[in-house]
Formats: sequence, structure tokens, C-alpha cells
Amino acid sequence: MKKNKFLKVFSSAMALSVILAGCSTSSNSGSKNAPKAKVEFKTSFDNGGSAVDGATLKYGILSAQPLTGLWNPVFSDKAEDQYVNQAVMGGTFPSDEEGRTIQDNADAPVKFHLDREKKEVTLTIHDGVKWNNGEALTSKDIVATYELMGNPKFTTNTRYNESYEFIEGMKEYHAGKAKTISGLQVKDDKTVVIKYTQLRPSLLWGEGSVDNFLNAKQVEEASKDFAKFAEADLNKKPLSYGPYYITKVVNGESVLAEQNPHYYNKDKMKLKKIEFKTVAPAQASQVIKNGEVDVIDSVTPSVYEGAKDIKNGTFLGEASRYMSYVGFKLGKFDKAKGENVVDPKAKLADKNLRQAFLYAVDRDQINEKIFKGLRFTPTGSGMYPAAVGKLVNENATAAKKDVEKAKKL
Repeated sequence: MKKNKFLKVFSSAMALSVILAGCSTSSNSGSKNAPKAKVEFKTSFDNGGSAVDGATLKYGILSAQPLTGLWNPVFSDKAEDQYVNQAVMGGTFPSDEEGRTIQDNADAPVKFHLDREKKEVTLTIHDGVKWNNGEALTSKDIVATYELMGNPKFTTNTRYNESYEFIEGMKEYHAGKAKTISGLQVKDDKTVVIKYTQLRPSLLWGEGSVDNFLNAKQVEEASKDFAKFAEADLNKKPLSYGPYYITKVVNGESVLAEQNPHYYNKDKMKLKKIEFKTVAPAQASQVIKNGEVDVIDSVTPSVYEGAKDIKNGTFLGEASRYMSYVGFKLGKFDKAKGENVVDPKAKLADKNLRQAFLYAVDRDQINEKIFKGLRFTPTGSGMYPAAVGKLVNENATAAKKDVEKAKKL
């Protein structure tokens, strides 16, 4: 999902949610080595008691924008819609606390097995995984999703990028030079092998792979006319093999999702329905106080500030996998050669001048005053979010504001 940079100062953020009375949740606590925000939160909360039979969870989506209504878990590019898609599908490949795909998980809807020596991934569909219409999820659905990802006629596809071209034959397929993707090998109705020309660690974080699959019949129908793609059932009434499926939509305002009667882990499901609705940031604090929603996610600093003393709920938070940073323009990008060209005469070509910016800014004060203590300056994580704990240098220190040093530089 795409994130906007709120302020171009190197910092990491907290992923903050509020759980109102009557609900419980749990989440990963993140890396023990990661730096922390000034304001700390619990990462789980339990009200105790038994689950309410037949309850409908009211899920608030904090946004000034309406829901666009693209209920496609693969190609939706709006954060508002993704909240719905992620809850409905439930996650095909579980991930660990670092956000990395868990390999060889026999309980997952689709087991992910990576063979580094052979440069291939084997996907095996769990027995009993079915679409909400009762039909089984099959290898055809997996292949159809990858073929739609690389379809050369799908020119408005914002998800396709060069990382998919590490799959054997994808580049040729996307260029219209091949009718199929040679690297996709169907072994049987439940097994697909994906062959790669090279493997990168980022594959386990989802780069160059699809993390949810679409119904092959709906893909075929939607692919007949890409000018009308957004209106196809694939996007408006998609089938789901996840825990829920969409049953009712009030355009731009709300979505109702109900239990998938054919979900393979149905016995573990407690909620019968989830109602999603947008909550405008200007009214969010009052909506929380009034208990109009049970859960509201991705709470902003201003909303938190207006509702932090609530008595009818609990704020939960953990370090998010998001960072903002300062970038300096040191040249230009040569489109013809596909490379960056450094200009030695650029205003900020002097390394000392760039370092002066580092010491002239009090990032801790910005994090505390503007972001209400919900952001922090990471140390030792380089260009990775501090929440990715395995990439954190525990011995690193953050540069502090030093105006005199900045002047000398």
C-alpha cells in the first residue's frame, strides 16, 4: 500500500488503532531492538468474557475520501479500499513479526515453499479452501491472477513493476511476445511452481509475487474489455476464499461483509458480520468518544490528541513499517539510459552542507510537538523502517541537534 510522506524529516511512525469497549485484539510487538516513540502503547487488549453471538463489528476507516469501491485485493491502490479487502480475504500467506512470509506453513490457505537452489517457489492450496460460491480454489485461479498482473492489454495496471519480471517468461508475456508465462508450471489442481531467473530477499516481503488470488472465471470476464474493467464483477462483486465476502455496498460510505459459509477455518471465526464505514478526520475524535464504531485504525496524531483520554476504549499501537526522510537533488535522471546522472555543481553537492542540515534540525522536537510523540527518530536501521528488527544496528546512535556544529560545517 502506498503511503504519503507527511513531513520530509527522517522519522518512523506508530501504527495506532483504538479498540472500544466490547472488543479484543492482539498484534505483534515488533522488534525488541527497535527504537521507540515517546508515547508507548499496549499491543494487545482483552475484555474477557465470551464472544457476542451473531455480533456485527463496526469498523471505522479514517479518511476524508470516500470508498472508491474497487474490491479487488490485488489491484486496489487506495488505502481506504484496502482496509476492506484485507479483512475480507484474511491473508493468504501469514507473515512473521518482521513482516516476512512464513514458509511451509501447512495451516495457511496456500502454503509457500521457497527452494533457493532451484530458484523456485511452490504454492500448495490447503484442502477445503473454497470460494464463497462453494467452488474450490484451484491452480487455474493462481495462474489467472499472475496472467492478469502481466497482461499487456491491462495498461492501467498500477501494480505491475519490473520485480515481476524476475519470473521466467513474465517479461516476454508482458511485452506481448508470449501467450503464456513460461515460469508458471501447474503440477496439479492444487500445486503451482513459479520459477525465477533470480531471487531477492525482498521476495519474502511480497516483492515480485502476488499475495492474494482472484477467481479465474471472473478474471476471464473482466479481461474481455479493460475499458470497463473497474465495473466488472471481479472488482465490484468479487468472490472470496477468505473468512468474509462482501454482501452490501453503500457507494462511497459503507460496506457490509458476512462470513464465507465455505471458509476452510470456519470454526475459528467469531464474528458473523463486519460493517466498514468511513470516518472523517474532523469528526473522528467525537465518533470515538461516542462509541459509534468498535474499531478505528491508523489513527492520526490529531485524532489521538482529541481522544486520548477516552474511558470507553483502549488505544493500541506498534511501530509501523513506514519512514519519512529528507532527499537531496544532486542531479537528474537520464530516461534514455535509465540511470541517475550526478551534477557535481549542484547546490547540495557539498557533503558538509548536507550534514549541516542533519545537525540543524531537531527531529525529536518535531516528533513530539507536531506528531504528539507518535513518531521517533530511528537509529541503525538505514533506509529500512526500524520495525524491521533484524536490520537494526543496536550500537548505532542518532545525530542530535547541534547548531554550532552545523555552522562550522
